[in-house]
Amino acid sequence: MSPARVIYFVLCLLLCVCFTQWSIAQKEDASKQIDDSLAFFQKPTDKIDFYIRLSDRFFLNNAQLSKQYAKQAIQLAKETKYQEGEIRGLLAFGYIEQFSNPSYANRLFIEAKEKAESNRHFALLYEAYYHLANFYLKWEQYEPANQYIQKQIKLVKDKNLEQVPNYGLLGGIYAKQRKTEQAIEAYHQQLQIQLARGEEKFTTGTLSEAGNAYFYIKDYEEAREYYLRGIAIGEKYRDDRSLGYLKDNVGLSFYEQKRYREALPWQAAALMHRRKLNSEHELIAGLNNISATYLALDKPDSALFFAHQSYPLAIKFGHYNFIREISEILGKAHYALKNTDSAYIFMQKAHHYQDSLKRQERERALLGALARVEAEEQKYQNSLLTQQNEQLFSFGILLALLLLVILAISFALWKQSQERRKLLMHLQELNATKDKLFAILGHDLRAPIASLVNVMEMLNTEMISPKEFLFFSSKLKEGIEHVHFTLNNLLIWANSQMQGLKTNIQNIDLQELINANINLLSTIANAKNIHISHEIPTNAYAKADKDQIDLVLRNLMSNALKFTPQHGKIHILVSAQDSFWKISVRDTGVGISPERIAKLFVQGNYFSSLGTGGEKGTGFGLWICKEMIEKNGGKIWVESQEGKGSTFTFTLPK
Repeated sequence: MSPARVIYFVLCLLLCVCFTQWSIAQKEDASKQIDDSLAFFQKPTDKIDFYIRLSDRFFLNNAQLSKQYAKQAIQLAKETKYQEGEIRGLLAFGYIEQFSNPSYANRLFIEAKEKAESNRHFALLYEAYYHLANFYLKWEQYEPANQYIQKQIKLVKDKNLEQVPNYGLLGGIYAKQRKTEQAIEAYHQQLQIQLARGEEKFTTGTLSEAGNAYFYIKDYEEAREYYLRGIAIGEKYRDDRSLGYLKDNVGLSFYEQKRYREALPWQAAALMHRRKLNSEHELIAGLNNISATYLALDKPDSALFFAHQSYPLAIKFGHYNFIREISEILGKAHYALKNTDSAYIFMQKAHHYQDSLKRQERERALLGALARVEAEEQKYQNSLLTQQNEQLFSFGILLALLLLVILAISFALWKQSQERRKLLMHLQELNATKDKLFAILGHDLRAPIASLVNVMEMLNTEMISPKEFLFFSSKLKEGIEHVHFTLNNLLIWANSQMQGLKTNIQNIDLQELINANINLLSTIANAKNIHISHEIPTNAYAKADKDQIDLVLRNLMSNALKFTPQHGKIHILVSAQDSFWKISVRDTGVGISPERIAKLFVQGNYFSSLGTGGEKGTGFGLWICKEMIEKNGGKIWVESQEGKGSTFTFTLPK
């Protein structure tokens, strides 16, 4: 080995030792600051949140420390039953483990998702869906990745979350499957959302991913267009992280076109941005890329310079793909420099990590199988739930039908019971009416007719002279008229009971009907010296059945004559209202008690009283009047005061 190379390697070794000492000092200072900060937190929830922030902070620089803080957050959250903190800790821990222990990372993400679902933490469920989709995308399990990102999009819409759907990740899923048009469409949706929210700074990542979609299909010119757009925005906001990966991507696009000299300045610039970040994880990729480019330019010394910086970092983070890649570069560089022993060692390491990657590939396939099993299990559970719902629905319908049948039967029985009760009441009323009818026929009608028969027999047997017969005939006339009037009411009542009242509506002259009844009853009025007067407007025409209203007037006027004493007065008043006529029959008779007024117009309550001159009645008259007036579209009522008289009033349509 030449002296120049020995000096070169010594300088590299010294540089590494100085960097290591500086890193240790930085870590000690950082550890002291963290301990001081933890002392300020009194609430466990604040301490848990701080642990999670520390885990995020150290993720790129110190994976072990990042993992330690995530574990502490989970442990404390479980002890204090802080569900939100536990879920966030699980997501942070899973994100760290996905590079070195993907199976365990998958279980952590699934556990976080299930806890978020059961506790209805929708914002954290949004994060869990994102991590699962991103995890499966990294391991090229595109179907479950797509399922989880679609779930995230649906969750945002259904729950109206403040977070926006991650169309950028959806674009990445399409891009990896070489579905470039769908990928670009998703990336454009993401760009629109970011610009609408005033987040231009964050569009650099979306533009980089959009460029990658073209990179995967080897359209490097179109890919660089998106990278350069992102670089312009990154320069505007002095975003070293974005500039690091965007410029590295530009370099890679030239590298793939074998334009190595054009790639080198972009990769060197990317490396400069990544060193500013002090991000060891991101630095590995940049060092690997520039090492590969120098090797392609046949500059193994320069390739070794950068590769030796990358190798310990790759070992530290345990990223197998980076270790295999840099080991292969180191092997080829040493071989070019005729360092066969070193070349053999690193090529062996490259082969070893290639085998590890194959194991990861098998693990990836296993993850895919597990994801498919999970999806099938979910489908089965959904199908089972659907069947259960259908069975419950069918049972509910059967139960509802059974209840309807029971209700229908109950209603039919109730209705039948009501009909029987009504029929029984009707039969009781008919029996009462029959008894009343027989009483009338047996007493009220038999007495006058028997008197007439006796007088006729006395005349035939010459027990009385013709002159004495004439004396008795005036008395018999009143009885015969009472019989005629009573029989007329009974016939009408019987007809209404058998066939119902049939009403023939026509224009009737109220004045004509009232005058006719006054003339008809004048003999009775004169016998008791009762004065009948009336007050009727001209053209008093009502729409009603003439025969029925004639009977109503006769009943009311007969009752007035019956219960008005000698030298009393009866006044009939007809007055016009808005749409009907109001007819009143007022007398100065004995009046009616309030108890009897309540029973006057009720069917079945048949009672009668002797008049002031001993006149008899059946008790049917007023009920017949009520039925007839209502059939003609009117109403009837009474106002009375005992000892002063009564006023019966009814209405008829004009």
